[in-house]
Amino acid sequence: MGETLKVGLHISDFGLLHQVVAALERNEFRLLPLDSVPAESRGMDIIISDAVQLPTTNLPVISIDNVELLPLQLRHVQRGRPPLVIGIDPGGTTGVAVLTQRRLLHSAECVTPDEAVRLVRRVARCSLDCTVRIGSGASETGSRIAGALRHLRVEIVDEARTGSGSHTAAARAIALRRGERLHQLDYKPRNGEVARLQAESRLVSGGLRTISRTRARRVLLGELTLEEALHN
Repeated sequence: MGETLKVGLHISDFGLLHQVVAALERNEFRLLPLDSVPAESRGMDIIISDAVQLPTTNLPVISIDNVELLPLQLRHVQRGRPPLVIGIDPGGTTGVAVLTQRRLLHSAECVTPDEAVRLVRRVARCSLDCTVRIGSGASETGSRIAGALRHLRVEIVDEARTGSGSHTAAARAIALRRGERLHQLDYKPRNGEVARLQAESRLVSGGLRTISRTRARRVLLGELTLEEALHN
């Protein structure tokens, strides 16, 4: 991924420190434990801290929100925090790929649409300039994700010729193609889709509950997550 990034670890929680080290054990990162944070650079490029009040320094400082996304955050800072593009290949398994300057920073496969939405929301918090591009191939899942992310800049991308590889490879191809900006969700859940989501709610709740048709429609439109529909 380029030159080795020298990362200072200002972390007092030993268990958290262990998780961070495990997440960053790659050749692209050189980890340097710190008892205190220097005001100026001393052979470091960036600092990760778990302090409630982040230390004052001229170095970039990352607070620990999600350990899994730390490699993405470090790579993003390393490149000067340029705009992020998040590609989504919706379907039974949803692929997610995060790019900046056409370079891959992070990819993942999500089992449910709600899982994909949670991941994208966490990634979007890493940048003030973020575009989400969603493939058009699975209208039900894609619309559900698009509705939940409507507070972000969302584009719908024609999935034709995006390849037949893995879900994450398809998500990367989608991220690399400009789409049509989504201003209003042009999707009306069909009766069969509503019924399938009601069946999914029974499965997820262990047979204890079936959400109403109204709530199922709101989930399909991205207004509620399935978990919210079941418990609120």
